[in-house]
Amino acid sequence: MKRMPTEFIFYPIKKILLPTDGSEYSLKASKYAAEIAKNHGSKVTILHVMELKLPAAKHPISFHDLDSAIIAVEDEAPIKERAKKVMEKSEEILKSANVPIETEYISFGKVDRIIVETAEKEKFDLIVMGHKGLGGIKEVMLGSVTEGVSRNAPCPVLIVR
Repeated sequence: MKRMPTEFIFYPIKKILLPTDGSEYSLKASKYAAEIAKNHGSKVTILHVMELKLPAAKHPISFHDLDSAIIAVEDEAPIKERAKKVMEKSEEILKSANVPIETEYISFGKVDRIIVETAEKEKFDLIVMGHKGLGGIKEVMLGSVTEGVSRNAPCPVLIVR
């Protein structure tokens, strides 16, 4: 009978992407990211993505889906203030664990696509995210954003229940 090796080779985890929407699951994911970062000496980047919904649109639109159209948001300050409040919850968890926060991003677009693109562009080693977020559907399976990220991410994804 062949025995499994007792040692596994792990790649270094230096950069962790933590997408957050302020939900219970994303705050649990923040705790996991903090613990992993402490154990590996990693830096964590917090990301909050907001989908824009126009009153005339029946579906969320993404800036990536628009070619020449220009959407002007009259006053971005309240939008960014709300996003900062969402990210502060995760930031507090990381700071209380003495984990360095490298950057905080607020982005607009299709949430799963932006998370994947950010992970790819910034060469993250790991994405840590909640199993579902604040989406209105209470589903037993994975949230649609989590599923989209896990299918397309360029790095491992830790999904926290």
